[in-house]
Amino acid sequence: REQLQFCLGRDPNWFLARLESGYVALYDHRPSESLDQLRYATALAPNSSMIQPAMAAAYAEAGQRGKALALMRRMESQASEAGYVRYHLAVANAFLGDTDGVFYWLERSVEAHEQQALFIRINPVFAPYQHDPRMLDLERRTGLIP
Repeated sequence: REQLQFCLGRDPNWFLARLESGYVALYDHRPSESLDQLRYATALAPNSSMIQPAMAAAYAEAGQRGKALALMRRMESQASEAGYVRYHLAVANAFLGDTDGVFYWLERSVEAHEQQALFIRINPVFAPYQHDPRMLDLERRTGLIP
């Protein structure tokens, strides 16, 4: 948090710092602040495929499930051509409480060898799934556990 604030103090228009600030606020259960940061990031890079999954998660955390689901449906229908990181779609599904969606997109992430899939053991949003046999299988396949 401190490093992001420092970076934004030096360059308030740094897209990645805004995006990460949105995620930090989201994980801190501050969805309003998260949405503000993500809207700022959207203004900086309106065509980035990195923002929409974070927005869906923030809408879900803010109790705006309809907006989150509509955005998820749009992203899922465009996932292959729009270049969405499958891992981020799994994160958004976790905030929606959609267990099957979490594992569907984590499976796609692992199959695609996305580097983000290496975070499945440490991302707190996946903590509720750590004892699910599907998670254990994914962790073995990625080499995170023997």
